[in-house]
Amino acid sequence: MAHATPLRLLPDGAALWATDARARVAVVGSDARGFLHRMSTNKVQDLAAGEGRLNALVTDKGRFVDLVHHLDRGVAGVLLVGGRGRGAALLAWLDRFIFTEDIDLRELSDVGSCAEIAGARAPAIVDALVAGAAALPPWGFAEQDGRLAVRGFDRCAASGVRVPSFLVVDLERPAVLAALSAAGAAVIDDADAEALRIAAGVPGEGSEIVEAYNPLELALHDAIHWGKGCYIGQEVIARRDTYAKVGAKALQGPHHVAKK
Repeated sequence: MAHATPLRLLPDGAALWATDARARVAVVGSDARGFLHRMSTNKVQDLAAGEGRLNALVTDKGRFVDLVHHLDRGVAGVLLVGGRGRGAALLAWLDRFIFTEDIDLRELSDVGSCAEIAGARAPAIVDALVAGAAALPPWGFAEQDGRLAVRGFDRCAASGVRVPSFLVVDLERPAVLAALSAAGAAVIDDADAEALRIAAGVPGEGSEIVEAYNPLELALHDAIHWGKGCYIGQEVIARRDTYAKVGAKALQGPHHVAKK
């Protein structure tokens, strides 16, 4: 049966696939945190060093610019990990709104490497590379020796059992996929990775996380803080929530979507 092998991997093992093209944008400077708080849907100004959240950047019409893992690295600034091939566009969009603030944007998408891993064994495998990864809460991250492990969207085995997934970013070295494979994960191709995404109902880059959609249509409540102040697109998203105008394209949420 098509895609049965990666689905069967998940309950007992771990599936691994390359995502080197994911956007990686560093935002540093004394005004970086306040700026990103004003620009995004989630409350991120109160994050402590070493904490992360799922976050969305949207247009003034509440439509996606990108969905990002927002990772506060303390004195190293904030790292935004977004969709595949979105690094230059994400940096350019942020740069449009910087005027006199002390902010430096750096695109790191072509530096180092990036991979995703999912399955019952994924926490132990990732923890062997980045200590503390196995205990991460949803959207949290751990960092060690230039590698960041981020707890991502759950995946779903053929039996319906949900298993954790992690995004692992190496900011310097080109071989994070090889390191995870050597630790016991089975490498799968893009088609099998896409099958795992669809089976779990995870929004896709280039298919759902595009300007045609807003976070509510994808049930991404974890990326929205309903009590924070103004941000670009806030009025539109709040209005759609208040009047339940989510639209016919709404998808089933993947997990961790309790409204705040």
